Amino acid sequence: MEGFHALIFLIILLYVISTDQYATHGIEPAASDCAALLSFKSLVDDDPFGALSSWNNGSLHYCRWRGVSCGRHHPDRVTALDLKSLRLAGLISPAVANLTFIQRIDLSDNMLDRSIPEELGSLRRLRYLNLKYGMGCKPSRLGDVYSFGILLLEMFTGMSPVDDMFKDGLSLRGYVRAAAASPEHLMDIIDRKLHSADNDIAYQEECVRDCVVLLFDCSLSCSNELPYERCDMTKVLKVLSAARERLLS
Repeated sequence: MEGFHALIFLIILLYVISTDQYATHGIEPAASDCAALLSFKSLVDDDPFGALSSWNNGSLHYCRWRGVSCGRHHPDRVTALDLKSLRLAGLISPAVANLTFIQRIDLSDNMLDRSIPEELGSLRRLRYLNLKYGMGCKPSRLGDVYSFGILLLEMFTGMSPVDDMFKDGLSLRGYVRAAAASPEHLMDIIDRKLHSADNDIAYQEECVRDCVVLLFDCSLSCSNELPYERCDMTKVLKVLSAARERLLS
């Protein structure tokens, strides 16, 4: 049963890791859009044109601040942030992830030259993101759940996205997605190190097959090419928790 135990261990390990990441990096969902914008401003070190001078707790509503747009159906929720070409310098605040109704962010041609918060990967309504850097700035990679999804695929298949078989348009994700058309095929692509002669029967059990399908579906959802189509970590936690509880019950 060593392989079966290894599968259970992997699920529990992934659950613990994702729980820790969510607790460490997660942003309090009850925080207001106004507070998120003020947090963004607080990490801007240089604003040579005074673009954010209206961003304060004065009488002007934050939906009327420069570069901020709010929705028609939800008039107090920020839907767009357009601050391009303003020579802003500093950090991008993780609190931007609290703007859960935002659909468009354009911070291009500024001097925001530090790491981009991975929390931005949870913005499921986001349709447009432009973080192109101006002269002298170093690009940073947007961290989101995509890498977590690829990690799941690697751990459960034993394959790497750079393996020789993945060429001419075939990718690890595409390989798993094709197999996902049938639960039986998914069982066939599980890393053989998670199998053993003694536990092949265990893998035939319905609860185990269901958990494997659930995990692969989760990994494919996390690794969608379009950011706004990716699963958020709240749902990932629920999936891993459900898989863990079912296997241990």
